[in-house]
Amino acid sequence: MKTKLAELGLGFVSLLLLAQVFWFTYDNVTAEEPTPFLWQQLGSTLALATGFVLLWSATSPQKPTESLKSLVLLLRSPRNLTVGQLRQAIAYSLGVICEEDNKKATNFITDTPPAFLVHAEGYTFLVNNCDSLYMDQSQNTSKNVPNVRLQQVIRDHRAWISVDLLEAPDGTSADAIYRRIGRLIAVLADNDCIGIYCPETSQLNVWHPALIEHLQGTNPLQAVAELVDVPAVRVTANDTHLQEASQTATSMWSVFINAFAQRYPDQTFAVKAPFTDGQETEYMWLIVTEIGEETVTGTLDNDPIYLRNVGAGDMVTVSIDQMNDWLYTDGGEMVGGFTTDALTKDMAA
Repeated sequence: MKTKLAELGLGFVSLLLLAQVFWFTYDNVTAEEPTPFLWQQLGSTLALATGFVLLWSATSPQKPTESLKSLVLLLRSPRNLTVGQLRQAIAYSLGVICEEDNKKATNFITDTPPAFLVHAEGYTFLVNNCDSLYMDQSQNTSKNVPNVRLQQVIRDHRAWISVDLLEAPDGTSADAIYRRIGRLIAVLADNDCIGIYCPETSQLNVWHPALIEHLQGTNPLQAVAELVDVPAVRVTANDTHLQEASQTATSMWSVFINAFAQRYPDQTFAVKAPFTDGQETEYMWLIVTEIGEETVTGTLDNDPIYLRNVGAGDMVTVSIDQMNDWLYTDGGEMVGGFTTDALTKDMAA
């Protein structure tokens, strides 16, 4: 309704402005003597012109704001990314050879620190390489970020690299855009990565090399859709859901033992147990390699949040009595993970 009234007002003001111009011209042409300059006529004409511009702005169609299509790698330390390295990454991931600093070329890279402008096959990307924080540390609270591993990513990152879309060929789907961004980000990922973030969906994930498969696949956003590790969240000592889940895992321990005895290649078996360093205790998963009469041996699947005496990949042995959960893969399904279900329910509550 407001737009319709503005359009009517625009038409009316346009007619008045035209009438004012014609009247002023006719008055000067037909006059026998030159007429003195009238400030009143100038003022009214300027007022009508101003009204015309304002109404034109109100009725002109506004281009809808498009969300930023981008993927961001959060880094532990700044990266010295060069044009040559980026050129190789683009050639490997997109199959495009870009010339350096030649905007007349079909495909080119321009170094504009701390970013690179990339034009490849009709797409224009901005590759940012920034020695600064990407995420606001003041918002890194348990209320805003309930998962402590994600809190650690936000707290520990010191730099970031992103691939942002600036322009794409008309009619290009979002999936096609993210497939290109995903392939390039996958090649730019390295050992200094600790997290990956999608601004459009506001999803953050802990970085893990396994995510490269998603980034190079048909649905790159799957890399931020689900946490890589089993969620690690702070829980209270009297959490009844976790206690019940742990009791269920203990009572069904024989299921895990039988499955491990009949395991086949490509299966993963893991148990969760507490690890202590001083006054800090964390429950972590270890990938099982051997089960004894009273102990389980395996390698830690992830780095702890607060402990400093163990780390991912360490070979450890825990008592079966300490174990509070187990899981294993069976084809495309996961068996067990009872405390994981309890944590998920608590986080959703």
